[in-house]
Amino acid sequence: MKTQSNRFTLNFIVEEQVLLREFLHAKGISKRTLTAVKYDGGQLLVNETEQTVRHIVRAGDTVTVQFPEEQPSDGLIPESGTLNILYEDEAIIIIDKPAGQGTIPSVIIRQEQLQIILPVSS
Repeated sequence: MKTQSNRFTLNFIVEEQVLLREFLHAKGISKRTLTAVKYDGGQLLVNETEQTVRHIVRAGDTVTVQFPEEQPSDGLIPESGTLNILYEDEAIIIIDKPAGQGTIPSVIIRQEQLQIILPVSS
């Protein structure tokens, strides 16, 4: 879920007492992601209070992971185009794209990829 800024946020409810780091790992959040959260402007909140990964969370606690604000890449040049959007909400978009069209630009093919056609929400 996006907040008012360009920041992505995840919320979880804790089921059992455990270290916050272990809880987040079980939810699929990697060490690399936690490092980015810590050093690049994100936050780890337990019951709306900032905590470190060494904090012990308890059943019923609310854990919020606020990711650092997204920064657009200088290497991506937006293109105009039309998209056949089948479904869209605050967390997911489903697009009917032509066979063979890539989704993410690569070193070899930089144009006509969905990532540079998709509008960035603000």
